[in-house]
Amino acid sequence: MAINRVSVNTADEFLKGSTAAALITASGNSSLASSTDLFVHIQNFELFYERVNQYKTLDGTPDFNYVDCNYIIEVSEESLYANVSGGDFYQTHTFDLISDSPVGGLGTCGVVKTLNAGYIRRAVQDGDTFGKQRQTGNMITGKFPGQYTLAAASGAFDTSTTAGATVFDMILTASRDTDRFDLSMLDL
Repeated sequence: MAINRVSVNTADEFLKGSTAAALITASGNSSLASSTDLFVHIQNFELFYERVNQYKTLDGTPDFNYVDCNYIIEVSEESLYANVSGGDFYQTHTFDLISDSPVGGLGTCGVVKTLNAGYIRRAVQDGDTFGKQRQTGNMITGKFPGQYTLAAASGAFDTSTTAGATVFDMILTASRDTDRFDLSMLDL
């Protein structure tokens, strides 16, 4: 079984994993002359999965398949007292998909892991709240009719083209109880 790494995000290859992928925003106070309280948001997501074939109880023929997932979501929102002359900072949350699929899909098993954590740093604003959240769990997603095989998936519903939407579905489902996790930061 070959293991393949595919980046799930759509940023140019040059930008992936580099500080150039981070954006320094023009909004907010970009020329602090003194120290101040800063709001810092960091988010992380890790998931491993296995595709399961379900068979009919009457005759044992393939009925459908689904993706059984185990995930961890972590979010930290803290206040930091510092002097940052570079202004507000925003880094999109990017991911790697490591699977056995020969065409960049999910395949029969794999891992979706954070490549660059989602990160925001800006001056504290009225109404900001701080805290940490960590959510773990299991879920079932990606249900399709029939039996799943790697050979049948080539050029079908499980490719690098469809992987981003499936990963988003996984993250959306996993983050339902983690209100501090910011979906708008995802680069899929």
